[in-house]
Amino acid sequence: MFFSFESALASTLENQLDKIGNLSSGKLKVYLVQLFYHRFLL
Repeated sequence: MFFSFESALASTLENQLDKIGNLSSGKLKVYLVQLFYHRFLL
């Protein structure tokens, strides 16, 4: 019982970290694109 609960909790935490990682990397890409445009096109 405890082991299955622990593994379920671990997989939930991994899913949350994946969502956070995807979100932050997406924001970072947007920031880098904006920085690139400002640096080279203005």
